[in-house]
Amino acid sequence: MWPLKPRLSKRQAQLLILAVWILAMVISLPIAVVSKLSQPSTQYERCNQYICEEVWPSLENKYYYSIALLVLQYMVPITVLVFTYTSIAVMVWGKRPPGEAENVRDQRMARSKRKMVKMMMTVVIVFTICWLPFNILILLMDNNETLGSWVGLPFVWMLLHWLAMSHSCYNPVIYCWMNARFRTGFITAISCLPGVHRLLRRNRQRNNYHASINGSGHSVLRRMNTCTTYISVRRKANGNHSAPVRSASIRNECFRPAVLQSQRQFPYLESHSEEQL
Repeated sequence: MWPLKPRLSKRQAQLLILAVWILAMVISLPIAVVSKLSQPSTQYERCNQYICEEVWPSLENKYYYSIALLVLQYMVPITVLVFTYTSIAVMVWGKRPPGEAENVRDQRMARSKRKMVKMMMTVVIVFTICWLPFNILILLMDNNETLGSWVGLPFVWMLLHWLAMSHSCYNPVIYCWMNARFRTGFITAISCLPGVHRLLRRNRQRNNYHASINGSGHSVLRRMNTCTTYISVRRKANGNHSAPVRSASIRNECFRPAVLQSQRQFPYLESHSEEQL
């Protein structure tokens, strides 16, 4: 959005990532504090088995923490995503390309803008689908005590929890699928892994081989070139003064593929002197 504004340095990016990790650990710290090993029924006691569950001092504390999680891990991120992506879309769509209007360039830029907007909408929709059901389930469990005795609750909780946690692997897939620059950078980043560089090089060689086979049979490369030669001719007029310089322009519209003329000769100009011209 602001090309003249300096970007984040590598050091600043590392500090920002570290701050995100520290914030995530601080938010999850209360769960580690209140989690205890317990035997909720006599069946666990007979089998000498324990489960890890949250034992809060009061239900109000548990409810307030659930609200805080809803705000921090869903409301704030979705608000930031919608605000930033809307600002980017408005900035991109409202900015006119410099120079004169060209149909081919304008169509290409319009396609690029539509693709970018689709990518941003996909990111927001995927985040909503992944995190909203899990947060709704947590609020329902805190406000409805009878829901805890439902037989299907462990399966629903596991499914929605898995859906929320799986969101972390969807964004790279979306960016690689819809952004060529991110895809190129991602391939460059993973090329340093053992075995990946060899696989990428093998695929590149195979693609080049197929391209050369497909192109050598019937492909003809033609270069349409236009060469302009300017010859300055000074004509003498009456008296000691000379007339203004005139430029003769000779255009060679195209070179034939089989014949290339490196020099062009002009017999008429060579056989006459400047005074005669």
